Amino acid sequence: MKRIERALPVGVLILSCVSVAPVAAQETITPRQERIPLEREGPQSVFDLVGFVGWMAPLNDITDDPASFGTAINPSASFGVEGTRWFGSGFGIGFLGFWTPSELDVIQRNVSVEVPDDLGDVDYFSAVVTGLYRLFVTGPASTVQPYFLLGAGVRHLSVSEEAAPIVEDATDPQLAVGLGTFVQVGSSITVRFGVQDFLSVFEGPDSDSRLQNDILVSIGVGYRFF
Repeated sequence: MKRIERALPVGVLILSCVSVAPVAAQETITPRQERIPLEREGPQSVFDLVGFVGWMAPLNDITDDPASFGTAINPSASFGVEGTRWFGSGFGIGFLGFWTPSELDVIQRNVSVEVPDDLGDVDYFSAVVTGLYRLFVTGPASTVQPYFLLGAGVRHLSVSEEAAPIVEDATDPQLAVGLGTFVQVGSSITVRFGVQDFLSVFEGPDSDSRLQNDILVSIGVGYRFF
């Protein structure tokens, strides 16, 4: 919990850098220019830069030994950035990266076995290249732009010395699937909501391949470059 409290200023800084700086640099706009309805302009080639904060919840344990104990990443706050180059057809190519400062939980499986009190901290880093498709809505809801996401990249776990040799630093391949929506609230400012599932395949302590599912729910503020 202390790690989350120390990391919260990072999330505030990310959102501030993305939302405040571009607003300060904008020229004064008239009310008519305040929004760009998609039904009038049609699909556009634009670039979205988003800073976001979220909550990551792992669905699987990192290790699991029925004879003693298992380990898992504690659900924690996440902080990240996302950039997407949209094309007029509705397809986009982007990059998504985030950091989750967390702790390793000990899950006792056998009450007759003594287990460690603390395995220390873990830093979870993820970086994926994404392909996206967004839908264009007409009418009063034209500023709402739902999208679907599919990506591939890597995740890196950096653990404390207390966790070795049970859990060690590792870099593993990762897939991402998700959906979300952009809401255009100004001529260039957007609010982005997203839910993604990050799937990692890694080698466990018993040399067997394991699948890790990590769900990330996030909200971000973005700047749209036309």
